[in-house]
Amino acid sequence: MLAGPIGRENEVLAETYRAALTKGAGWTVMPVSEEIAIAAARFRARHRLRLPDAIQLATVVVSGAFALVTHDRDFRMVRDVRVIGGQ
Repeated sequence: MLAGPIGRENEVLAETYRAALTKGAGWTVMPVSEEIAIAAARFRARHRLRLPDAIQLATVVVSGAFALVTHDRDFRMVRDVRVIGGQ
């Protein structure tokens, strides 16, 4: 989410996104725990996801989050969680 604004050198928009994602109601930043890392490895193998995508998916599942919000089409075949966007 931040890569687009940063790539366009729009630091103001990048900071707006960062603040919304880290301080907004209903959003939590989580560290990658051992449990998340192991789940990510399983999701990576099962769905052939790139590692960052597998970590995102594992974090959603392990944390019990409502859904994964993304515009990434790599998740279109994932049925482990609700995916909002990108499909």
